[in-house]
Amino acid sequence: MKAFAVKEGPVRVFFSPNGGCSAELVMELDKASKTIHCAIFSFTLTQVADSLIAAKKRGCVVRVVFDQHEVTGKVNLALFQKLSQNQVEVIKSANQAYMHSKYAVVDASSVATGSYNWTTRAEQNNNENLLILNIKKIAKAYETNFKELWNFHVEYYAKVKERAEKEGVAYFTEAIR
Repeated sequence: MKAFAVKEGPVRVFFSPNGGCSAELVMELDKASKTIHCAIFSFTLTQVADSLIAAKKRGCVVRVVFDQHEVTGKVNLALFQKLSQNQVEVIKSANQAYMHSKYAVVDASSVATGSYNWTTRAEQNNNENLLILNIKKIAKAYETNFKELWNFHVEYYAKVKERAEKEGVAYFTEAIR
């Protein structure tokens, strides 16, 4: 199957394998001047992590919610830790079910979303898609979803920490950084 892309207008569409999804995602993230908010199921692409770190260094607020089941994998965990060590705010989902979203909201004005996981396998092997939507109304809907997701997990881990302190049990801080 030949990869192709539509690169004009407020909606850009990309297909993998080998359709340039990772390069387009990085290009979109590199446009951020204020915020990047991400919810991602599986994440192994170093170049995407580097773009998020660069945005943080530019002064952007960068937050990422990872699926708790996927972040236990060696590469996913290494990127979670790398982001955290570079002051990117990261959190593991607390849901027993999968946090299967795959999106990044840039400056609350554009969103990159689709079936595309941020992985080498998705880029090189899988049939996946990435949409980059420069439509503020849609970006705002994703931004609202992200804020609800982020706040739920922050509140959840605060309650877990409070309960652990009351019970005199060590609190595991790896879930939120």
